[in-house]
Amino acid sequence: WRVDPDDTGLVSVAQFLQVWQARLCLLQYEDVTITAPGSSKSRMTLKPGSRFILDESMASAIFIKYGFDKDGLLPYVTFAQALCAAPARLLGQELVIDKKEFGKHGLFDDIDVSYAVADAKIIYPKCETGVFPPSGFDERTAYRSRMLPRGHMWLEHVYGYAGHEINCSNIFYTHNTTESCTEIVYYTGCVGVVFNKEAWAAGKPSQKYFFGHDNDIGCLTIHPNRRFVATGQQKATGPQNVPFVCIWDVDTCNQLQRLDHDPKDREVLAVCFSGNINATTEDKLGGDILVTVTGDDKHSIYVWKWMLNANKFCKAVNIPGWCYGPTKKLEALTTAGLYYANPERYDLNKPKKQPKVLPGDPRPKQKFEKKPWAKWPKGEAVHKAAKTLDHPILNRIRDPKLKIDPEWEFGYCVELPRSKNDKTSEFECIGPGCNGTPPMVYGVVWNPLRPSDGRRGSEFCSYGVKHLKTWIVNDQGKWQGTSASFGNAHIENVLSACYVPALHYMAAPGDSCILSGFASGQIGLWIPPYPTRAGSTYQLTKKFDAHAPGALVRLNDGTQVYGGVRVIKLKADPTGQTAGRILLTGGSDGYVMQWALEEVGGNRKDGTPIKGVNLRCLGTADEHGGPNRFRLDAPSATYDAAAPARVVALDCHRAKPLEFVAGTSDCDVWEVDEHCRVMIEGQEEDMWRVATHPTDPNIFATTCESGKVRLWNASKFDVVVSTNVGFPITGITFSCEKYGSSTYGNDSRTNYHIAVGSKGAYSLGDWHKIAILDSTNMQPLKVLKEPCAQVTELKYSPAGGPGFLAAGCADMRIYIYNAKNDYQFVSRCTGHSGSVDHIDWSLPISLPGSKLHGEMIIMACDASANLLYWDPKTGKKIPYNQRDAAMSTWTSKLGFPVMGIW
Repeated sequence: WRVDPDDTGLVSVAQFLQVWQARLCLLQYEDVTITAPGSSKSRMTLKPGSRFILDESMASAIFIKYGFDKDGLLPYVTFAQALCAAPARLLGQELVIDKKEFGKHGLFDDIDVSYAVADAKIIYPKCETGVFPPSGFDERTAYRSRMLPRGHMWLEHVYGYAGHEINCSNIFYTHNTTESCTEIVYYTGCVGVVFNKEAWAAGKPSQKYFFGHDNDIGCLTIHPNRRFVATGQQKATGPQNVPFVCIWDVDTCNQLQRLDHDPKDREVLAVCFSGNINATTEDKLGGDILVTVTGDDKHSIYVWKWMLNANKFCKAVNIPGWCYGPTKKLEALTTAGLYYANPERYDLNKPKKQPKVLPGDPRPKQKFEKKPWAKWPKGEAVHKAAKTLDHPILNRIRDPKLKIDPEWEFGYCVELPRSKNDKTSEFECIGPGCNGTPPMVYGVVWNPLRPSDGRRGSEFCSYGVKHLKTWIVNDQGKWQGTSASFGNAHIENVLSACYVPALHYMAAPGDSCILSGFASGQIGLWIPPYPTRAGSTYQLTKKFDAHAPGALVRLNDGTQVYGGVRVIKLKADPTGQTAGRILLTGGSDGYVMQWALEEVGGNRKDGTPIKGVNLRCLGTADEHGGPNRFRLDAPSATYDAAAPARVVALDCHRAKPLEFVAGTSDCDVWEVDEHCRVMIEGQEEDMWRVATHPTDPNIFATTCESGKVRLWNASKFDVVVSTNVGFPITGITFSCEKYGSSTYGNDSRTNYHIAVGSKGAYSLGDWHKIAILDSTNMQPLKVLKEPCAQVTELKYSPAGGPGFLAAGCADMRIYIYNAKNDYQFVSRCTGHSGSVDHIDWSLPISLPGSKLHGEMIIMACDASANLLYWDPKTGKKIPYNQRDAAMSTWTSKLGFPVMGIW
C-alpha cells in the first residue's frame, strides 16, 4: 500500500526495485550433492547462498518479459503469479511467435521483431522444439539481416571430376593445349571447369569456371575448334524453369548462347557438335549444328543451328557476370562505396512486391523503405571505379573485349536476355530416339566424314539400351532416322560409338562405318550399304574381343549389366591416310587399349566382297603400362579385378600425338604418355562430410562411402596422404587438441586425431563402428563398437574442454567417449526422435550457482526437426533453453541464428 496507495495494480521500475530491495529478501541457491551417512547413494539439494541483488537493467528485463503498458508500468499481480507458479505453468506463460502456421522462416515484420526483443519463443516450420533469441537482442540486427550481406566468397578450386554416373565422354583438351601446355575442360556439379595443368603444378590458381547453370550438368561436348563448349543440364525445380544447353567460351568463360528446351523434356542427356574435331584445316572443322537428346519418355532428338551466321556471337559480350567466382559483390568495389551486383534487387527506387497475406493474418502489409546506405550505381560508375582499383578479378572489366555497357543497370547484366522470339538460333525436333524410362539413349556421335552443315548426306547416330539409330538428311532436306540391325547377333546395350573410315577395296571418299562398344566388352562393326543414303540400314557384321566385361552396373530400372566398353576415340583426322587409323578404347576393366584400323579384302561365302574395316589390337595381354595397353590403377591402391575403376572418358590432341587424357568412374582424371599418372584426384563414392584441421588452415580431410579417407593440402590443391579403413564412411572430424593413444605403446607422443564413422542400415547391428586415426600418417589407433546404427555426425570438444568425442547415430542416440582416457565410453544421450544430423559443443557455460557453470554442453539437431541440449558427462537432457550459451561451432541447420537460411 505504500508503493501503490491508489490500488492501481501497476508499478514503475523504481517502485519495483524499492519493493524488491526492502521486502523480497530472495537468496541465491546452488545445486549440491549430499550423501547420507552410511549410505552410498547421493541426492541433489539446494544450498542457500547470498542475497540476490537486483539492478535497474535486470528490473527492465523483467518488465519486458512479463509485459508493461504504454506508460511503462508493470501489472505486479502478473509478476507475483509467476513467482508462485510451477515451472510447467511458467512455460505456458511464455511469449510465443508461431510462424509455423503461416509457413514463415524468421522474423517477418516489426511485430515479430518486438516479440524477439521481449525474449519470445519462436516456432517455425523447420524446427519442432522452437528457438529463443539471445538475451538483450538488438532489433537493428533483425533489420540488417534482411539486406544483402557485404561478405562474399570466391570459388578458388574444384576438387574431383564428375565420372561416377555418366553415359558418354565428358572431358576434352582445349585449343590452348600445345606440346608443352595441357589445358582440359570438364564439369562437376553445376560448374564448368577449365583446368591448366602447368599452373597447377606451379602451385598457382589453375582453374576457370563457368556458372551459367542452375542445376547439375549431365553432359558436355566440345566444338571442333576446341574453344567453344556445350553443356546440358537437368530442369531446375520450379514451374518457370526448363532444361537447357549453354554454349560458352573456354578462354573467357562467357556464355555465347543458351538453348532452352521444353519443360516436359526434363533434362538434356547428350549433346554433340557437327564437324570433324580432328580436322587439320579450319574449313573442314564445321560445328554450326548442335544435336541434343532430352530425357522425356521418347528421348526426343533436336537439331539446332545454335548461332545463325547473321548473328554470330552477338550474345557473347552480354555475359561478363561469370568469371572466377559467383555473381557476388567484390570487396574492392564495396570498399569504394560501390556494389558489384544486386541480383535480388533490394532497396531500389521502386516498391517491393507485396507478400501474400493469408486469411486471418492480422499483420499489416509491408511498406517500401529505401535505406540511406543502399547505393546501386549504373554500369558507367562501376566501369570508372574498376579502372582505379587493383584486383585480379577486375582485369576482366579492363579487357576491351569485355567492355561493360554503360546502359546496363546495376553495373552488370546478371541474367542473359532471352525471349520466345529469339532470332539468334533455330531448331528442329527430328523425332524420338528411343521409347522408355530415361536414360535409354546414352550418347550421340556426328559422322566427321560426311557434310557438317546439315545439307543432304549429313549424318549422325544415337545409341543406348539395346539399340543404335542413324540419322541422315534425305533428298528433301529432312532428317530421316533408321534403326540399325543386330542381325543374328545377341542384342545388347550399346555403350559407345565412333565413326571410322571404310577401308575396303574401291571405297569411295566419305564411305564410313561405325564401331560400337558393348556391355559384354566386345567391339561391334556396323556396315551400311554403299553409297549410304537416308533410310540405309546399318548391319552388325562382326564383333571383336576387346575388354573384360568389368563389374556389374545397376541401371535405372534396377537391372544389372556389365560395364563393357565405355568409350571409343579416334586419335587423329579420319580423312588422313595413316594418322587417323589409330583408335583408343576404354573399358570397365580399367584398361585403355590402342588399336590399328586396317584394310579388309576378300569375299564372303556368298561371293560378295567384304567391306568395312579390320581392327587389330596393338597391345599384348601381359602389357599393363604401355605403350599400347594401359591399366589405370586407383591411386595408392592395388588393382581390383573384381571391381576396377571404369574408364568413362577419353580425349586426344594432335599437339600431343603420344599422350591422351582419361576420366574414370572413381572421379579421377589421368594423363597418360609413357607413364600413367593422376592429374586430378576425386572421390569414388558419395561424400557426406569435410573436416578442417584445427590449426593448419590449408589442411582438410574428406571421406566417402568407398571407405577412403584423404588428407588434402589446399595450398597445393592435392592429396597429402590417404588410406582405406575397410568400411563405408559418412562422418569425419578432427580433434581440437592433441591426444595420446595406447597404440603408441610406451611412446608418450601426442597428435591430432581423426575420427570416422561407418555407414549402413540399422539391421547391421554391431557392424557399425568408429575408427580413430592419426592425422599425420593415417595410422589406425582405435575402433569403437558401441553404436548400433550408422554414425552420421562426429565432433570433438573444444580445446581446453573435457576431451570428449560425441558421436551422433541413426539409432537416435549420441555416444560420448573420453579421448584423454584412450576413448573410454562415458555416456549415452537418449531422447532424439530421429537420426542425429548435427552436433555442436558450447564454450564453458556462465551460470553462477548452477551445476552447469563452467561446463561444456552439447547442442544437437535430428531428422525430426528437434533441437536438444545435453550434458555429456551424464547423458541427460537439459530441459531449459540455452539462449545465451556461446557455441564453439555452429553446424546445426536449426536455431535462432540460422532460421532464415534453412
